[in-house]
Amino acid sequence: MKKISLSVLVACIVACYSISYSQKSVSKISDTHVSIDELSIAMGEWNGSLTYKNYSDGSPFTMPVNLTVSEGDKANELTLYYAYPYEPHANSSDILKLSKKSHKLNGHKLISKNTLPDGQLQIITVHKGKDNRKKARIQNVYILSANQVTIRKDVQYINSSKTITRNE
Repeated sequence: MKKISLSVLVACIVACYSISYSQKSVSKISDTHVSIDELSIAMGEWNGSLTYKNYSDGSPFTMPVNLTVSEGDKANELTLYYAYPYEPHANSSDILKLSKKSHKLNGHKLISKNTLPDGQLQIITVHKGKDNRKKARIQNVYILSANQVTIRKDVQYINSSKTITRNE
């Protein structure tokens, strides 16, 4: 009986340690956060281009775009307004919204925040969703500085090891 009790006790200790260790690992990953002040570096007017991969044949298509980034209606938001000079019917707006604890951007989990060698801030979020009516892991990459704003959507379909850049 003592051998069984000791085995059960050892198994419980190992299980508790494993759960504690995995929770620390998970919380360490979710510790990534960003502040609205860090995102605010993108505020201003930007001229550039949008390149996206065409769903029908996979070819890239590029068109000019003007982006205006301004304060949002709430303290944890920025408003993005996209204007397409040659396709005004495609003009749109979007919001970058930080969660209350600043560990999600637009409801998507922040998985990394890095300062790149040139001083730019790189933020990466990830979520499960659909792209081209297929289940996918979607990663959004934001690269921000006083001189550049890049927003990229990378897609990896479930059961595929290949990642494609859907738009940038």
